[in-house]
Amino acid sequence: PNPNPNPNPKVTAGKGQRNRNLAMVLLNEGLATVMRAGKENADERSAHFDALVAAEEAARQAKKGVHSNSAPSTAPIQDLTTDSRRARGMEAELRRESRGVRGRIEHVFNGGMFKVVIPKMGIAVMFRIGALRVPRPAAAASSRPPEPLGDEAKEFARKQLNQRDGE
Repeated sequence: PNPNPNPNPKVTAGKGQRNRNLAMVLLNEGLATVMRAGKENADERSAHFDALVAAEEAARQAKKGVHSNSAPSTAPIQDLTTDSRRARGMEAELRRESRGVRGRIEHVFNGGMFKVVIPKMGIAVMFRIGALRVPRPAAAASSRPPEPLGDEAKEFARKQLNQRDGE
């Protein structure tokens, strides 16, 4: 049995991980399979090969992850970044969330405007930091000239925020 009740455990590799084998964790959750080399390549196998095979077999018996017979559930994300009327309709629901809304920044348009995906609600919205004026970056299809430091602001925001979770 899995001692971690979290159905989506976070696994990180690096210092301070109490000697956790990342391959074992992935195999136990059914998120990977063991590569079986032929007998001529037996010396290239992991020192933990038998334990890895046993973990894969346990996940297969429990029908976890890739060994499951059911199709993965993928809820479609409604992109509200292009439909302002539907986005305004969701505004009240977003404001009702008292503890904040968790989302992932999918795209950085400039230093203060982002596309945020909110998986819990199944939507993607445009997020703009209020009361903040950010210089305009150069755009390929824009006739308006870029402002000084616009590209630098966009690049900074991209490096710091893109593909990161936030609330």
